[in-house]
Order: sequence, then C-alpha cells, then structure tokens
Amino acid sequence: MAKPRNPEVRRFYQAVSQRFDDAVILLDNDRTTGAIYLAGYAVECMLKALLLLGRPYLATRPLMKLFRGNRT
Repeated sequence: MAKPRNPEVRRFYQAVSQRFDDAVILLDNDRTTGAIYLAGYAVECMLKALLLLGRPYLATRPLMKLFRGNRT
C-alpha cells in the first residue's frame, strides 16, 4: 500500500505497523494478553488513519484535536 501524503496519516500508519509487529512477537512468545492489547491499539490507529485519509490536510487539524485527551 502506498504511503499517504498527509503527515498525520503517515504517523498513524507507522504506529499501526509497529504495534502490529510488536503484537506478533508477543503472540509468538505466548504473551497473549499483551498481544491482544497491542493488536487492538493497532486497529484503533488504523481507524483514525482512515478517518483522516479522506480529508484535506487543513481539515485534519480539528479532527486531530478530538483524538487527544481523556475523551478520546
């Protein structure tokens, strides 16, 4: 899959890749609880990337503010 141009989306894609790789390593070492947690985190990051993907770069700023804080 080609990397998106939007830097915010790229950050989420990178986080997805890293967290998924970490989850696989944990799963291979029978650390299922940690693997499930990181896999869920990867899914959350991918959903955020998809929400940002279809928006123009300047329109992503207000949405990014919603992704932060205790109400996320």
